[in-house]
Amino acid sequence: TEASPIIEIFNKISSGALKKDEKVRKVSMNILKNLASDENINILIHEIDINQKKKNSEACQILFGFGDIIMEKMLDGVMNANESKERIRIIHIIQELGEKAIPAIKESITINAPWYYLRNMAYILGRIGNESSADLLRPLLLHKDKRVRTEAFKSIGQTGGKKRGSLLLSVLPQVDQDLKLDIIAMLGKIKYTESVPQLLDLLSKKSSTMSKEEQIAMQEKICSALGAIGSSEAAPALKEIAESKSFLGMGGYPEEVKA
Repeated sequence: TEASPIIEIFNKISSGALKKDEKVRKVSMNILKNLASDENINILIHEIDINQKKKNSEACQILFGFGDIIMEKMLDGVMNANESKERIRIIHIIQELGEKAIPAIKESITINAPWYYLRNMAYILGRIGNESSADLLRPLLLHKDKRVRTEAFKSIGQTGGKKRGSLLLSVLPQVDQDLKLDIIAMLGKIKYTESVPQLLDLLSKKSSTMSKEEQIAMQEKICSALGAIGSSEAAPALKEIAESKSFLGMGGYPEEVKA
């Protein structure tokens, strides 16, 4: 416990938050590197695992005092842990770091990272992120792995705040069918009025790449979202759909869409 304020001072000098000359800064960095040895980190993690409130708090405080050094080691652990149990334990520690972990996570999100690592980063950002960090999740909505896309979408919903609407709308034309439906539903849920023109355009278009069932599901979802948003701009199009009639099964909208 007595070490915590000392480590914190070295961290502030090392990061530049506390201005000292270059020689003192380098000494501080070396001290932190030596203290943040694998042996010491394992001791601290063991203290956290004991899960006694006082020990847990003290161990976390020292770990956080290691600054960027501990984040690099933690992120490497998430990437390279052999067992899911070990990976989950490290993720929980990163969550305890809170917003302080976001800059390091930002640097670690690259297109070449393994899918499971990106999914875990999306998961963490959904718990420690904020409106400002929501943009980090946008590229993950277009990732080739569905598990990454799903986690990124959930995290944007949790932390995106006022950015959710514009961020989700910006990827709507590019995402796969399942995520498209989820985004449309979210735009309705948050009553994102700015999405109405694009939703109306999507509603009027017939897609050659979608099956009939997919087309109907999307039309239903769009109508529901427009109703939830409540913009009068959508009323003429919705009225036209509700009153549409087919001739020999051609030209009209399916009953479930009209409903």
